[in-house]
Amino acid sequence: MRLFKSRRAVTPIVATVLLIVFALGLGLAVMGLGGDYLKLEDSGNKEVIPAVDVLQAINSCKDKGAITDEQFEALKSKIS
Repeated sequence: MRLFKSRRAVTPIVATVLLIVFALGLGLAVMGLGGDYLKLEDSGNKEVIPAVDVLQAINSCKDKGAITDEQFEALKSKIS
C-alpha cells in the first residue's frame, strides 16, 4: 500500500516540468519571431540601430489620428 501513496507526488512534479518546458519553448519562439521583426544592424560605430522605419511608424500614427501634425513635425525634426 505504501508504494502507491508515494506515486501520487509524481503527477505534480511531471506537471511542473511540463509547464517549465512549455514556458521555455514559448519564450524561445517569441524571441525568435521578435528577432526577425526587429533585426539589429551594426552601423560601424558600435551603435545598435533597429531596422524598423521610425518615420514610417510615426507617419502611421499621424494618419490614424494618434498624434497631431505639430507633434509629427517635432518628431520628424528629432529623427532627421
